[in-house]
Amino acid sequence: MRLGGAQRVRTGPPADGGSVAETALPASLFECQEPMVEAALLDAAARVFLERLGGTADPPPAHPLPELAPRETISAVAVEQCLAELASLGDEPAPDLLRGLDHERTWILFDLARHGTGLGRQRATHELRGLVRSMCERSADASETNELLRALSAELGRTLAAGGFPVVFQALHLEIRTCLARATGASP
Repeated sequence: MRLGGAQRVRTGPPADGGSVAETALPASLFECQEPMVEAALLDAAARVFLERLGGTADPPPAHPLPELAPRETISAVAVEQCLAELASLGDEPAPDLLRGLDHERTWILFDLARHGTGLGRQRATHELRGLVRSMCERSADASETNELLRALSAELGRTLAAGGFPVVFQALHLEIRTCLARATGASP
């Protein structure tokens, strides 16, 4: 029954007439739409009630749940074809999970040194400076390291241009530029 846009919904068992509440929600919302979901919810609620009342925690289901997916039979020929296809792929080397980890760590430290607070910022700045020094020591033979240092130098330049950053960033920027100049033979 509708009352000015709201509906009356019976909320109790039919034997006692139930109480009536008004709601703006459609009546179809209170009807079961998915029997499997309803059965699972009913089973979970029954389990909670039985646990609280001291009964067994695993009551037999009121009705068995339907199977979720039909079982598919696969022929032996199809299995053999699949195994043959997998065997023909050859051996793939395992991926190197540590590849690029130094680069990622460098950018994380730079972000912490730039946006961190307190002791975390200090430690990130200190570790970043040590990391840059170790990269400079091995930069003569690693072009990938030089690319990282160039990118870091460019980002430090943009950061310093924005202002408000500690002098340590200027020293780090100068150190990277000097390192790159040594690697290329140019002046910083």
